[in-house]
Amino acid sequence: MAIGVILFDADGVIQRTAGGWRERFASMLDRDANLDAFIAELFAAEKPCLTGAADFPTQLGSILRRWRSATTVEQALTVWTNIEVDHAVLERISALRRAGVACCLASNQQAHRARYMSGELGYKDVFDREFYSCRVGHAKPDQAYFEHILSELRLSPEQALFIDDVEPNVASARQVGINSVHFAANSGADALTEHLATYGIRVG
Repeated sequence: MAIGVILFDADGVIQRTAGGWRERFASMLDRDANLDAFIAELFAAEKPCLTGAADFPTQLGSILRRWRSATTVEQALTVWTNIEVDHAVLERISALRRAGVACCLASNQQAHRARYMSGELGYKDVFDREFYSCRVGHAKPDQAYFEHILSELRLSPEQALFIDDVEPNVASARQVGINSVHFAANSGADALTEHLATYGIRVG
């Protein structure tokens, strides 16, 4: 059965977090503070927000107060929205859509970052549909995430192709029956073209 839609992960496939994020986190703390513990706490707090179970700015504010940081929530959130887009990959996606191939974003994100990606980065116009985990209510690698997308798109699993740089996510999608590619993180447009060719999908 022919591929009816391609599902693209975001981080590691179409975008990456800009460099210097660790130094920016360090600037929020006193010099003798445990930076690794602070970062671990931030990402632990973000995890429930990926399914919409908690509000990330609220979580972030609590952590900043606990660490006695002078950084505001608004300032801290800019670390999460400091994103470098792979424009060459997006050009390939545009070419796929012009050729009649539906392309959707399938990404684990908390709501603040999802809004930024959709609106400020313009992904609402780049993709036919966006499936952010915070809106779906499930996050990869939960199989319910993929089942939700298939239901929304009214597709059978074999009609979908999923591209992600995280192996557990790829394995979960395969268990659901979705054709899946483990994409080497940030490997770019040429690598994408090669992967698509293995499924008989030509770009341009």
